[in-house]
Amino acid sequence: QPTLRVPDIGLGVATSCSLGPICLLRERRIERGDDFRIEQLAGLANKEGRTSDATAMLREALVLNRDVGYREGIAEVLVTMASTLQSVNARAGALTLLAAAARLREEIGGGAGWVGDAIERLRGSLRDSLGGAAFEAAWKEGSLLSTDEAIALALEETREV
Repeated sequence: QPTLRVPDIGLGVATSCSLGPICLLRERRIERGDDFRIEQLAGLANKEGRTSDATAMLREALVLNRDVGYREGIAEVLVTMASTLQSVNARAGALTLLAAAARLREEIGGGAGWVGDAIERLRGSLRDSLGGAAFEAAWKEGSLLSTDEAIALALEETREV
């Protein structure tokens, strides 16, 4: 497995280990904010072309949000996972997760502004690349998923990425 150089992200140290951020967070037993920190590190790994590492971190962040019942965090991670899936050409899966995130965000009455912007940007891009019928089918499928079903699908869709 590749080793990540983990910057100091407010934990007081910088370190290296296999999937470093997850190891570090677990070792320090940090409870609140783990999801956000892991998501940030997943973004860095993605930018460096390490999609597999990024996906593993996003899966961890999704589970953390699920376990604490933080629905806004679940929506945020679903959007980030959708973006990651789009980057590896898994467009239908990306759109299904995106629709689930949009439904969840609407259900909870909003959330962070960047999430709404990301949903609209990704939705437009996926509409262009998938075309009408495929777009509508995937969007409908995702919008009908419960939160638990969306989480299960996200974990399934990203298992092999």
